Amino acid sequence: MYILLQIYKISTFMAAIEKKINPFTSGLYVQYVEMVRSVKADTVDSYEVEQARYSRLYISREIREFIFDNLTMYARDMILMMQYAVNPNYQYVILNYEKICKVYGKEKYGRRRYDDTIRELQRYSILDLRDKADNSYWYNPNLFSPSSRLTLFPDCKVRVGIKMVGDVNKEDIKKIKAIPNSKVNSKLILEP
Repeated sequence: MYILLQIYKISTFMAAIEKKINPFTSGLYVQYVEMVRSVKADTVDSYEVEQARYSRLYISREIREFIFDNLTMYARDMILMMQYAVNPNYQYVILNYEKICKVYGKEKYGRRRYDDTIRELQRYSILDLRDKADNSYWYNPNLFSPSSRLTLFPDCKVRVGIKMVGDVNKEDIKKIKAIPNSKVNSKLILEP
């Protein structure tokens, strides 16, 4: 029995090592608009704003239809629970069975229902096991995120426009385009 337990601990540890990168970030493109405050000489004062509006669960017709047409009510409840359980500084969520039972009660989430719900969310690529020892799962940031995806996934950014929000005029736009290696090089400029 001791040997089997040690093998389990080693295999769990190896699985955790293998999954150091969130598998859902492959193919993730976070669209953003660069908000330009001002242009002076060779500098552009700007900041980035994610284009998609979010309230943790991203709002789109496709996501809404997917959630309500495909997922069981238990999976939908678990997604809601995930939004409260996720730490904004991490790309994963810890879904502890005991804590979920305290919130929902054992009659709603028995162990079998909990396991079935986790498997359902994995089958639909909403979760992916990160570490079995602490019940942590990578969450799919295409569905929801606890904070700005621009901050959490800086390598996945795709600018879709520039919006002038400060003392910027059409002459400044010409200056922006003329600056070599400018952060601002998009052809799409959204007028204020």
